[in-house]
Parts: sequence; structure tokens; C-alpha cells
Amino acid sequence: MELEEYIKDATDEAMSDYIKSEKYKEHKKQINDLLRNMRENLSSEKMILLNQLLDAISVCDGAFASEAYLQGVVEGIALCKKKIKSV
Repeated sequence: MELEEYIKDATDEAMSDYIKSEKYKEHKKQINDLLRNMRENLSSEKMILLNQLLDAISVCDGAFASEAYLQGVVEGIALCKKKIKSV
């Protein structure tokens, strides 16, 4: 397994405290409440379109977050190596 795969696999574990936090749970609840209210007034066709939009946003944001985490770890390692060499 390559380093990139190890780092990406570690994301869930590294973020578990945040995912379990009250702040995160409250944000998720607010989003779910808004979605529930919006869906009540939509036709089935519009609901399908909304679900497709939300799925596309989730995939895009998830990929961005994963890439940002990976880049942060890689840059952190590089910075650590640079600091060690300068000592």
C-alpha cells in the first residue's frame, strides 16, 4: 500500500473526535432539519433532482476534504524533515 492510501485510510480515525463532537452533531441536525422542511414542498421529480444535487456536492466536498487532509499530512512531513535537517 502506498503512503497516500495509508494517509487517506487514516482520515476517519483522525477525525473521529470531531465527528463525535456536539458541534458537528448540531450542524448535521440543522442540515437535516432544513432538508426535511424543503422536501415537504417538493414534487417527486424535484426531490430526485435535489438528491442528485446533494450527492454531487457531497462527492465533491468529500474529495476536496480528503485531498486537503492528504496535502496537509504530506506538507507536515516535509516541514518536519526540513526542520530536522536544519538542526
